[in-house]
Amino acid sequence: MRTDRKGQSSVFDATVFLAIMLIASSLLIGLSESMFKVNDVSSFEDMSAFTRRLAYAALGSTVPNASYSDADGEEIIQRDISVQDMIIEELVLLRGGVPAENFEGPERFNDRIEQIFSSLTNESPYFYALHGNYHEVEILITNSNLTKGQEVQRVEKATYLSEIFVPGDDEPISIILQVWRR
Repeated sequence: MRTDRKGQSSVFDATVFLAIMLIASSLLIGLSESMFKVNDVSSFEDMSAFTRRLAYAALGSTVPNASYSDADGEEIIQRDISVQDMIIEELVLLRGGVPAENFEGPERFNDRIEQIFSSLTNESPYFYALHGNYHEVEILITNSNLTKGQEVQRVEKATYLSEIFVPGDDEPISIILQVWRR
């Protein structure tokens, strides 16, 4: 019997071609996955930068007039007060026994804070949740359907945290801003 070397050469060529195609396919799949990860990291960096800018702009914003009712029902108007100072004052007063509804309503603290955040996020692709915490007291201002005591879960979010220490108290006032995609 005679063996034909041309047939063996064709099988060898096909095997080498298959091996090269498998290696090339593996490289393409590996590179595409890493490119998706790069895009995810870039997207998160954009969201994180937006969160920092939003926190600095909003918390540092000054509101010309904002009001609340004190424990006796008297109307208190704060002039030229920063959003951060409004949050701190509200948390301290809430802890002191002033009802939460005294800060709700037109031109009241929470309404003015919400106006500032809404004006800064009205065209952004993000939801936000601003939490203020002091001991057992919490305030929440958000443009999503999140409620008090609820945590943003199962989504990629960027967070900004500010802690303010009150003289004579071991527990700080925490201001937490969370941002996530709509």
